[in-house]
Amino acid sequence: MATKKEIKENSRDIIADIISRPMAIDGTYWACNIGLSVEELVQFKKNIKYLKTMQMRADLADEMITEALSNDLDITDIDALRRLGDKISAVGSLALASESIMTAAFVSIKLIVMYGVTVGIWGLALRSNFFTFVVYGTIFGVFVCLLFVAPVLVGQRTRERLKDMSFGAGSSLGGIAIILGVIGLIVFAVRQVFNI
Repeated sequence: MATKKEIKENSRDIIADIISRPMAIDGTYWACNIGLSVEELVQFKKNIKYLKTMQMRADLADEMITEALSNDLDITDIDALRRLGDKISAVGSLALASESIMTAAFVSIKLIVMYGVTVGIWGLALRSNFFTFVVYGTIFGVFVCLLFVAPVLVGQRTRERLKDMSFGAGSSLGGIAIILGVIGLIVFAVRQVFNI
């Protein structure tokens, strides 16, 4: 765990990095209204997670503003800069810790249920106890979520990344459960029809 001195030094370094950038100095960040002013950054100087997110927002702003300028953005058009700032803020909006935790819990519960049902189907296909297999599948789902899903989702700092990562975890790990469940249903149906 970081000491108060380390947090203070890290905060100072991040704030210095952001406010020393050319687009901060020339007022472009201010014109875009993306929350990177000295006053706003200093207000959250004890919140390293927030400052690191703002540093990511500054990186994103540099990239998006440079691209817009290469596409003939009029730097004197405040309305155009504000619209660009809205896009930058939407992509780099800070995810609250409670949001990350709730998303991780929701995705984990969904996956645990999916794995429980999938392994339960294989219990039927193998003519074994359905509920015993559901318990095994649920335990497997808990391990998968504790090892791969929850740590990744809880660590996301922006809402956009949290949304992307929760979709990725749900679709990839959930997809595996669905495919295995369908195969189990086919095996079960074949065994029922042909009495194997």
